[in-house]
Amino acid sequence: MLARIDPRSGRFRDLVRAVTRNVVGHHVERELARKRGGGKVEALGEREVPACDEEKDFDEEWTKHLLDRSLGRLAAENQRYHDVFRLAIADTSHADIAARLGITKTQVKDAVYRAKKRLANLVQEEIREYCSSEASCAAEIERLGAFLPR
Repeated sequence: MLARIDPRSGRFRDLVRAVTRNVVGHHVERELARKRGGGKVEALGEREVPACDEEKDFDEEWTKHLLDRSLGRLAAENQRYHDVFRLAIADTSHADIAARLGITKTQVKDAVYRAKKRLANLVQEEIREYCSSEASCAAEIERLGAFLPR
């Protein structure tokens, strides 16, 4: 299936989302049918189904995935920046971080600043890996920016 895909014809994320939705949907249908003892799929009828925004949910999960990968790369590149950043986003004071890591508050401030800059670059690099053009990359960064922590 992947051999038939033209990288210039769309976003990779859209392909991943469509494949994921189909695979999960078919799996759920099979599991529900198996639990009822047959191959029939029961209609939902008048049952209430919790509302979900598939696009938003997917974007949130995709953003978490990108951040996890980027944080992993940051840790591999500079463990101190990673450690300081993790503590800072956990609302630990700069004084407490400095005491815990045996560095000065100025070094903490510098590490937080540098970690944020490097993390932003790493996220952009992750996005560039699956975009087919600079324009689609810019659009993706803008789109996912709504899901990134400030």
